[in-house]
Amino acid sequence: MSALEQIRKRPALIISILGLALLLFILTAISNPEKLFSDPTTIAKVDGEKIDYTQFQNRHHMLMEQDEQRARANGQTSKTDGALLEMQTMNSIIDEVLLTKKLEKLGITVTDAEITELISGAQPHPLVAQYVQGLGFPSAVEFYNFAFEPENNGVDPESAAMLRNYWMQMENSLRQQLLNTKYQQLFGYTLVPNKVEAKNYFTESQTVDTIRYVRITPAAITDAEADLTDADIEKMYQQEKNRFALTEDQNLINYIKVNITPSEADRAQAMAEIDEALTGLREFPGTEGIYNNLKFIVDNHNTSADNLPTAIANRLEQLEADSVMQISFYDNVYTLAKFLGKDKAVDKVKVDVIQLVDNNAATTDSVISLLASGVSPDSLTTLVAQSMLDQEVSLLDPAMSAVAEMLTNAEVGKYFAPTVEEGFPGNVIYRVASKEAPVDVYEIAEIKYTLEPSNATIGDLRDKLSTFAFNNHTAAQFVDSAAAAGYTVVPAYVGKSSLAVDRVPETRSLAKWGANPDNKGKVSEIVTDAAGTYFMVAAVTDVYDKGFIPASDPFVKNYITPLALAQKKLDIIAERFAGKGDNLDAFAAATNLPIETAAVSFSGQGNNILSADGKLLGIVAATPVGVYVAPTATSNAVVAFEKVCTTAPAREFIETIDMNDFMRHMGHPMFSAANAQSILRHGKEIDNRIQKFSND
Repeated sequence: MSALEQIRKRPALIISILGLALLLFILTAISNPEKLFSDPTTIAKVDGEKIDYTQFQNRHHMLMEQDEQRARANGQTSKTDGALLEMQTMNSIIDEVLLTKKLEKLGITVTDAEITELISGAQPHPLVAQYVQGLGFPSAVEFYNFAFEPENNGVDPESAAMLRNYWMQMENSLRQQLLNTKYQQLFGYTLVPNKVEAKNYFTESQTVDTIRYVRITPAAITDAEADLTDADIEKMYQQEKNRFALTEDQNLINYIKVNITPSEADRAQAMAEIDEALTGLREFPGTEGIYNNLKFIVDNHNTSADNLPTAIANRLEQLEADSVMQISFYDNVYTLAKFLGKDKAVDKVKVDVIQLVDNNAATTDSVISLLASGVSPDSLTTLVAQSMLDQEVSLLDPAMSAVAEMLTNAEVGKYFAPTVEEGFPGNVIYRVASKEAPVDVYEIAEIKYTLEPSNATIGDLRDKLSTFAFNNHTAAQFVDSAAAAGYTVVPAYVGKSSLAVDRVPETRSLAKWGANPDNKGKVSEIVTDAAGTYFMVAAVTDVYDKGFIPASDPFVKNYITPLALAQKKLDIIAERFAGKGDNLDAFAAATNLPIETAAVSFSGQGNNILSADGKLLGIVAATPVGVYVAPTATSNAVVAFEKVCTTAPAREFIETIDMNDFMRHMGHPMFSAANAQSILRHGKEIDNRIQKFSND
């Protein structure tokens, strides 16, 4: 009997099953409503466009590889914090999406021909060399062949697919670089000046106005007289609030960061071990005096004075006399040295190295005879694989240890080929072209001891911070009690796009905790980094919705309050001195204030205090000669003045010179990449969900 027939015979059973399924669905939706309408693969929405997590992941991997390549090129290990790199990745994608949308609207594109020119043109883009060399290819052509013609180059399908992905990443990066350049050029060159603008700028900046003035600064009014109110602060906040715009909900947190550093007890213990080591090094041969202390790391040098570490070379004479000494203490590292002896040895030689195609004794002898007769290695193209002529090398370099003795004893000017029996390839010919006289060679043991915090110190630091956090378990207590406990609280903002607190490495979990509005008023657990360099704890002080950071915020208040106070004082001064005389002399007499004379200009010539007052410069420029201006609040003072005269520019406008000066100050060089990003983001809805995809 078919399943359909069974269903028809048991409608009540089927209705019950369907009802149960619907009930389970509803219960699931109620307990996990976000899963009903969630978008689990969208890591961000930028101006309505979704960014998939896979896109982010691919870009992140690419930036990680680039970061590691840069580090390897500098002989370092990449130390970029993963969270900071993820935020950099997300921001680069957001800016790229916004730029692409803008350029599409403007009809600006990058053609395949332009990309080809950037890869294989006469002047390839530096990014190409970085990619190609990072992947170990000698050229972009070979990179392409391995990626897209694997069957002709012995590349397995899996490796070829990976290389093709790298190639596409390179092309996309180049395309984005060129789009950025085009956008900046387009935007920048809309700021092209004309001759009239440049001439006006020249005239205004070079014109000098001489004024007689009385200037009263806010210092004339005490803070008590000003009686600053919340209404005054709010008024200034409304003028400045656009500085404090928020593009997403953010929380204000206050954190305490305790750096894990050695204590005085640790330093005392280290000095005791250093003193013991110096004594042991003097009493016992070599470095036997520190064999039992694994904290001391020994590096033996057997080289000329020029090749010794600088700190040792600078004290070589004293070290040779004293035998053992402490050389330096820097960045918590003690450096000791022991003089072990001095000898003579050849340092610099110039040598020819010629590698043959074949490893055949008869061929080698034949080539040596030809070279000895004056034949150039470059002419023996069928016999010589490669040659390096007249290479200056140091035989004291550890990298030359395998051939140092051989080259030291070699006869100058004679070609020779050490044999396989002697431990050499057999098909390499050498000639020492010149050999400098032997130099002093110093045998010195460099001994380093790193001062590190002891386990007791680390435990004490954590216990003290833990006790403080336990006793001050609300945000208000946390902030108010920190100073008395010897801690400094640092304010910071975190939101759903934050993967670190104040760019402190490895604070991903703390940023995520702090961004949760449910934690307002709470104090976090103590966190630390993998290397154990700090302890950190935070409290969520306030929660701000998208819009503007309020005037009550400590950052905002610290910025607004001085401005509001200065403005209140200027208003009081202007009101107090209003109507005191019809001219400057009468005003000075009525107020018992001195009259001063100064020259001012937009170029900054003359009195620096007055020329820095932009509002005053504007009023002076608009005032006719001989006219008195009653006390007026300017940018940073109250000024009453009278224009005495105006001095025209000392020379005529020179187009070839002054147009360039105008461009530097007012033209496209003022437009930077940072400006471009700010302009692109302005007014755009950006929903950055990276924190939800981030592991603690």
